[in-house]
Amino acid sequence: MANRYFPKINIIKHNILRGLKGFRKKTFRKIFPLIYLYILIIGLILTFIYSFVHSLVICSAIFGEKFCTPAGVFIILLASLPGYIIAGNIFSFLSKLPWVVSFPIIILISFIFYFVFGIFIEKVKGKKLNSENLSKIIIVFGFLLFLLLYFVLSRN
Repeated sequence: MANRYFPKINIIKHNILRGLKGFRKKTFRKIFPLIYLYILIIGLILTFIYSFVHSLVICSAIFGEKFCTPAGVFIILLASLPGYIIAGNIFSFLSKLPWVVSFPIIILISFIFYFVFGIFIEKVKGKKLNSENLSKIIIVFGFLLFLLLYFVLSRN
């Protein structure tokens, strides 16, 4: 009876379920950037809702700075944190860039970070995690961490 009066509901439900089944078939290099994109969209929607509902505010402290911001902006900031860390260190060597230029660069770098992270997960998932592979992973992450730390400390 519901099919006769609401035929579009079944079509929408079928499309959502088909999309979720297709989501499982995707590789990690596609899943992580897609999730990042969805988080950005949700953050933009919450930022738009904030203009009508002013109680959507989150107060937090990141990097020792306490701030209050709309929930959507906070979600976008948190999801784009890899881009802020990587691009922020690169931007420190450049002169002051306008936010219109730096914001898309940060989103692009975060997108690339999640893509590379997905490739890394696929490579690790394909191998058995023995002590040799684990030590290689720790060495690579340690090197990248020290390289990032070097860039942070060298600008002071």
